[in-house]
Amino acid sequence: MPRAALPFLALLAACQREPEAAPAIEPAEGHWSLSVIETTEDTCGIADSLPPSAGYTLAWAAADTADTGEAGQPFTLDPDDTDATWTCAFQDPGFSCALTRTEGGSAGGASYTLTYAWAMEGSFSSDTEAAGTHALTLACDDSDDAFCADIAERQGIAFPCGLSFTVALSADAP
Repeated sequence: MPRAALPFLALLAACQREPEAAPAIEPAEGHWSLSVIETTEDTCGIADSLPPSAGYTLAWAAADTADTGEAGQPFTLDPDDTDATWTCAFQDPGFSCALTRTEGGSAGGASYTLTYAWAMEGSFSSDTEAAGTHALTLACDDSDDAFCADIAERQGIAFPCGLSFTVALSADAP
């Protein structure tokens, strides 16, 4: 082989190397601020009265004690404005979270249950930045079909209804 070909072969070999993998994202524990970018759906007519929390505290959960219902490293999000805890799963760089709450009672001799099913999913672009969708499905069930129908008529909605926001999350400086 001619000597002049050696530098060319070395350059060719260097160009065929696998690109280096991007460093793994490890979302920071602690407080994260949430900003609503845009309301993308509001069939409930409640976007102004029921915005998502302004922030969350992220904590990693032990893999053997958390039940995320999904594959991935479990973590929790505790909203600033409620005592509810979101259960989440992280698969670099994506995440998904869920929270279901119910409230019920009785009115006029009928019982009712309102079910709030929240979901958040998206991806982390770094250890301190993420973006995604924050959504709610609101359902109403009652024992005589009158209570939920009355709410729907007064609010001008049909159950189940939905609410969805695009959001940005940023970890606060420690």
